[in-house]
Amino acid sequence: MYQYHLDDVIDSVLYPYHFIVYGRYSSATREAFFISMFVDRLNITMVDRENLSNQVDPRQFVRTLKQNSIVATYGHTPGDFRRVFTNEMEGICAMSVGPKKTTFIEAFMDPFDRYIWISLLVTSEMMLMVWMLIKWKQRRLSSLKNIVQEYVDLHFHLIRFFILSPPNLRNARKLEKLLTFCYLVAIFHITTLYVSIVTSNLSTTRYGKVIDSIQQLIDLQVPIVGLDSTIETLNASRSGFKLKGHGSNRFMAYTCSFARLEDDFTIKHLHVIREPLLSHYVVYLLHKESILQEVLEKYVALSYQADLYRYWDNFSPLKSLKSTDRAELTANVIAFEVLMWQFIILPIGGLLGLVAFLLELGWHRIVLRRQRLRSN
Repeated sequence: MYQYHLDDVIDSVLYPYHFIVYGRYSSATREAFFISMFVDRLNITMVDRENLSNQVDPRQFVRTLKQNSIVATYGHTPGDFRRVFTNEMEGICAMSVGPKKTTFIEAFMDPFDRYIWISLLVTSEMMLMVWMLIKWKQRRLSSLKNIVQEYVDLHFHLIRFFILSPPNLRNARKLEKLLTFCYLVAIFHITTLYVSIVTSNLSTTRYGKVIDSIQQLIDLQVPIVGLDSTIETLNASRSGFKLKGHGSNRFMAYTCSFARLEDDFTIKHLHVIREPLLSHYVVYLLHKESILQEVLEKYVALSYQADLYRYWDNFSPLKSLKSTDRAELTANVIAFEVLMWQFIILPIGGLLGLVAFLLELGWHRIVLRRQRLRSN
């Protein structure tokens, strides 16, 4: 038997069958799969009359709906039709491209594509190599064993730099002191850059307020864009929305199945307001003189008994939202629920540095007292 598809045009002169999915593209919806199966079982010819941009005005259904036509649309669509209701409660959802969130540990370890840590490592190793070269030229490294030991000792000296406790270098000459000073300046600038990047990820003003309710959309007058058919339905059914306008912080209105909002793609890439802009039942509209109502109701019931609607719903996940350019989201954003760790761990690190500094200061004074006692 011939497999009918929605984009086929097959003998439109002989009993054509017209099908429209209002508010959505028909190529990847459960209603499209159901209609394809329906016409295949009845062995009738089908012609898809859906506009690719789907700019269908629901007020034109009464005039354009023919005796052999079906429209899959919202249950509250006005007009004198034969209606076959389904059990599918859907809604028009507000979606936006979600920011890439990161954890505190990820931001701490990798705030700027690892360049900070690479810069620190390269600067430190270059300083050590220059230091070793100076000592080698001054003939203070006599053997390979001394070279290895001195190289390891210098790494321990670097660790003391990082805890605000510069080492007391023995027999350091002017060139070595100058090298140490340059290294301290370089580390200071790298650390400043690191702190500024981590702080920028903490900024709630830079990335805006998270909108997670319909009332916030109305109060803040966030622009909502979408297909003309979807916007027309929102305009006729609810008031208060800003359905025109431009801006980076805008939302897209999409007809959605809430069963498909839980897939991995939606969770990872989209920010979806769980409260629908508008809820409705899916209904098939038939011409008032159509003879298909009884057989259509039968196949709808059988499809639910066989759980085919659930299968089709999961078979075609919602992945049609196009990414938009949002300059304010070029960097990773720390998830707000873990921001508290920034204000706990960073002060603890500063406190530990202060304790290390005080211990080093106390130890320095003890060493001075011992030297005085020995001299006396």
